[in-house]
Parts: sequence; C-alpha cells; structure tokens
Amino acid sequence: MSDQIYRAEDDDQALVDADGRPAPMVVLPRTALRDNRLSLRARGILAMLVSLPPGSRWTLATLPGWVPTPGETTEDMQVAWDELVAAGYVTADGVVQGARA
Repeated sequence: MSDQIYRAEDDDQALVDADGRPAPMVVLPRTALRDNRLSLRARGILAMLVSLPPGSRWTLATLPGWVPTPGETTEDMQVAWDELVAAGYVTADGVVQGARA
C-alpha cells in the first residue's frame, strides 16, 4: 500500500452558489460513470475525490474511513485506486477529471 499523499487539483471553474460558496453538488463526466474499466467501488472513490475542496489531501489509508462501510478494507481501496490510475483518472498529483486512456 502506498503511503504517498494525494491532493485534489485546484479547479478555477468550481461551481459556486449566489453567495460565492461552493455549490452543494458535483458534476461528473458521464464517460467516467459509464467507463467499464472501473468497478463501482472505483467510480464511487472518483466521485468522492472530485467532491473534495481544492487543495484537499488524503492517503489511501484514509479512504476507508471517509464512509465506514462493513467489509471495506485498505486493500479494496488499493485495487480501486489502481483501476483509476490505469484508466487515467487519477495521478499522484491529483484527480484528472474526464480523462480517458
């Protein structure tokens, strides 16, 4: 398991509400949600990562603690993370939104 710290990319086009606060929604590319190279677990992780504020930092070891789900392990997260890396959606520098390999 990698202990490298990852971060969310800065996003100058983040959605904001009328008061200038981050909007309570996330927009994901349909291609990412329908990408058959990704398990449902990997798609869920991608959605969670994209929802983080710019500059957020996390490690693979912290992923299972975000939403405690019985049976989710760091090994499961590693497999899903590897899917996201192989498909070009994430890198060590952050989330690559809408990427297609």
